[in-house]
Amino acid sequence: ILSKEYFKLAKSRLRENGLMMQWLHYYRLSPREVESIVKTFNSVFPYVTVFGSVAPPGDLYIIGSAQDITLDNSQLISELAEPTIKKDLARIRSDRPESFLAHFFFDETKLNDYLGSAAVVLSDAKPILEFRAPHTLYQSAVHNQNLYNLDSFLESPSELVTNGEISLINQTIDWRTKLIKFYILFIEGRQEEADLKLEEITKIDPLIYECPDSSL
Repeated sequence: ILSKEYFKLAKSRLRENGLMMQWLHYYRLSPREVESIVKTFNSVFPYVTVFGSVAPPGDLYIIGSAQDITLDNSQLISELAEPTIKKDLARIRSDRPESFLAHFFFDETKLNDYLGSAAVVLSDAKPILEFRAPHTLYQSAVHNQNLYNLDSFLESPSELVTNGEISLINQTIDWRTKLIKFYILFIEGRQEEADLKLEEITKIDPLIYECPDSSL
């Protein structure tokens, strides 16, 4: 899977306004490989929204559609209030609009900037990923390399959400930026700096998302 042919097959099964979501880990994959998968996905789906986690190990959720993807704030609040959804998202402290949107990275407007020149469209005829991926299987450093890369192109959730409260959106951006810096410092072993960054995060909102424990 993860080839252009696979994504085209998935797209052919969608309804007119259907969405395709692809999970992708960015740990143990080089930035070139992660970007190639995203580029391949975007070659089939013109509108792409990228969500993800910043905590190790690191996951991306790539959502694609043939039409522009937006979220109405009132609808988001209503959906998050649904008991089953709220219960599931509460497990990772993402059951509020601002904590849910903290997972948003960027959409197709930033893709051209994010995708490096080495990224290629993957195909069944040339399964490059199968041969390249094993080279970084045991390289823990690629997590930070990808996180640095993603951090450079973070986009405001205001690009995704309509009728959203600006104060909550700004809070989300501030928290998310500081959390990324925390994990980079933590993984690099810069404990004192990481602890200070963690204090900044909890001052914004002690309940937001999953405030990390720097002693882990």
